[in-house]
Amino acid sequence: MRLYSANIEDFYDHVRDNTLADTIRDNFKAHLGRYPGIPEYNSFKSSGQYVKNLAEKAALKDVHISFEYEVPYNTSRIDCLLFGRSAAAKSYVFLMELKQWAAVAELPGEDNFVETFTGGARRRVAHPSAQVAGYHHHLKNFVKVFETGPDLDLFSCAYCHNYRKDGAAGLFAPKYNKLIAEFPVYTMTEVAGLAGKLKECLSSGHGLEVFNRFAQSPIEPSRKLLDNTAKIISGEKALSLLNEQIVAKNLILAKLEAARARAEKSVIIVHGGPGTGKSVIAFNLLAELGLKGSQNNVRYACKSKPFREAIHKTVGKESRELFVNLDVFAPAVSKDNAYDVVLVDEVRPGFRARHNYASRPGRKAGGDFSSKIAEAGSRKTAMRFMRDHRMKQKVTRPLSPGYLEWLDNTMQKHELLVEQGRC
Repeated sequence: MRLYSANIEDFYDHVRDNTLADTIRDNFKAHLGRYPGIPEYNSFKSSGQYVKNLAEKAALKDVHISFEYEVPYNTSRIDCLLFGRSAAAKSYVFLMELKQWAAVAELPGEDNFVETFTGGARRRVAHPSAQVAGYHHHLKNFVKVFETGPDLDLFSCAYCHNYRKDGAAGLFAPKYNKLIAEFPVYTMTEVAGLAGKLKECLSSGHGLEVFNRFAQSPIEPSRKLLDNTAKIISGEKALSLLNEQIVAKNLILAKLEAARARAEKSVIIVHGGPGTGKSVIAFNLLAELGLKGSQNNVRYACKSKPFREAIHKTVGKESRELFVNLDVFAPAVSKDNAYDVVLVDEVRPGFRARHNYASRPGRKAGGDFSSKIAEAGSRKTAMRFMRDHRMKQKVTRPLSPGYLEWLDNTMQKHELLVEQGRC
């Protein structure tokens, strides 16, 4: 989703005619079902003027520009992306995070955070370079064209157009030097430097062509991300499979291949008591499936935030988007049939995500987690890893005939095949 997209010449006109903010506001309402708040609307007006001044100083022509680009598999939005080619004929996506901050304080002991006035109060927020780093790595990890198009590169920076640099303080305290070296921060007195970088990356135009390559790119985990995750899981002794766990994993893979051969959606239920290794099997399945080129758009979904954070520490921050909260499957976030395989760890029937499946315009709200996984979660297979214990619902045991009847009824409208196994 993009709330604004145009060639640079039209963008200049929209800023001059004071129509840019209204266009973004109207698209905001069309996509998200509500209008932005007044502070956000005012930021559209202000930032548009600063970007126009930069682009004109860089003498950009035949460049494409987008505002408010929604990050894949996320509800965060990147402020500004510009597309074009350099004088050396290298294609660039130029990511620019825009900040209106005028004063920033360093936070002791925090390498990635600062304190500033935003949202009506002083708050602890990510350093602009840390925020940009997150966006940069996310695009590199999930927008496939960055992996398949060797001539396409991504440059990412922050532009704090109201901030005056004051030596090695605030945003530029020494502790942030490493971050800033990789993802630069430009301030109100560094317009010439930022305009020079824009010119270096985008001076040869061809913006629409580069934009189309980016916009039409498949969205799925990069081979590098999957390979690194698989290596870490395979090399982590605590995640090694033993005896019956290996048998269970191989049985699941066989069920998955059988469902794929039939070209139909399926749900595979894996159940067992606490400590039987359900999660470890799920980790290893993610690693193995991620290495299969035909099924590499996989996710591990878990409701427990502490558990997910423990996984992130074990597997690494870059793999964060492979291990997700269940909220990513809500209609407000996920597209239908977005993934090949979804591995779901211990979620009970009837669970509803925080978004309550609030819809984008044109989407129907309601429905529990299992039907949501079927509709928007996986286009091939959803695997559900469940603990054997009594349920709060009318169905008292997960694999009682009543439970399977409930699951069949839930999934029937999505034409899913339900299979079961035990750890």
